[in-house]
Amino acid sequence: MDKMSTTHKWSIKNCPKDIESQVLSVIGLIDKKGSASDMDLCKIFGEVLWSDGKYFNSHAFRFLFDHETLSCEVTKRCLH
Repeated sequence: MDKMSTTHKWSIKNCPKDIESQVLSVIGLIDKKGSASDMDLCKIFGEVLWSDGKYFNSHAFRFLFDHETLSCEVTKRCLH
């Protein structure tokens, strides 16, 4: 999904359809609370996610939620 979220005015790049609703839930939480924690993302995605200080990571994806530019970028993680 490469589109502008009209509800939250965030730009969302490279988001697979199967996780789109979870990404929108995270954006809604950030809009509401101003931030999202590792635990918040674990609850939303139903799996372990962790932050490396810049990105949130899952076993399959890396998420960058940029509060300043209101953009989210999703990339697939390369696991060797």
